[in-house]
Amino acid sequence: VLITSHQAFLTQEALKNIAQTTLQNLDDYFENKPLENSNQNMEGKISPNAADELLKKIVYEGLKRYFRHIKPCKDAVETIRMLKEAGYKIALLSDFPPEQKGEIWGIKPYCNVIMGTAAVGALKPSTLPFEKMAEALETPANQILYVGNSLSKDVRGSMKAGMKSAWFASRRKCR
Repeated sequence: VLITSHQAFLTQEALKNIAQTTLQNLDDYFENKPLENSNQNMEGKISPNAADELLKKIVYEGLKRYFRHIKPCKDAVETIRMLKEAGYKIALLSDFPPEQKGEIWGIKPYCNVIMGTAAVGALKPSTLPFEKMAEALETPANQILYVGNSLSKDVRGSMKAGMKSAWFASRRKCR
């Protein structure tokens, strides 16, 4: 069983814009393209080292304060704990810093694998992160149920990688 997380801060419009810009920047970075949304003083071009520093500052360090305010949906942690106790392997795969989420949400102790797509070198919906997750779990893709909140990234990517997929589309507020 794979569990991914979703952001629940700011407005939906702001989240969508932040996510789209961040993911586009990451895609461009890993394809060695200029980052169009970088500091304007850099005229749209940035070195890989400077991009790494910005990524750390904005995404890995900058989002920590927001993740502290995001609470898992009711019964999510208990469900993950019960699945783990029943012998299921649990993993967290995220385009955002997964270590922060796992620790803050209290699911880190239940995860066999915590993996960020940046470490893999490809963002969802690429099949590569899903393949690397299956490899780390030592489980064939066709024996994995991937639960995600994005049809275009999570469901499409996991299904292309040969996994079963479930879309978590709760409109209700979490805790």
